[in-house]
Amino acid sequence: AAEFNQRLGAEALRQLKGFEQELAVGKKKAKLGDWWMTHKPANLIESIETGHVTFVAGDRGEACFYACRRLNLICRSYWFDIFNNCHALRAAFPKMKTCSESFYGRDMPALRLDDMMGLVNKEPRAH
Repeated sequence: AAEFNQRLGAEALRQLKGFEQELAVGKKKAKLGDWWMTHKPANLIESIETGHVTFVAGDRGEACFYACRRLNLICRSYWFDIFNNCHALRAAFPKMKTCSESFYGRDMPALRLDDMMGLVNKEPRAH
């Protein structure tokens, strides 16, 4: 569990720092309703660096809410906006063989154990 948390935390930091830089130089423009309007990358980076966030993997078929609850943690859905990509899934699951960005579902991002395929939610705000 600690190794998973460390791998995913490192990937989150990498992605957030890149995202923060894109916002700073104007590559990305914030619009009302965008997740980073209320969850600033700097604040999320601080949460990781200070150990105020823990990343966990649920058991097969277990919803994220229940995986967190089982460990007396609170699931924050805004992290899925950061982890809904193949880079994050590869960091979380090094044995993953392939990754697909063509699936829909509230139970994603996820690793399908039958074939070790990472599943990214194609429309995370809708599903």
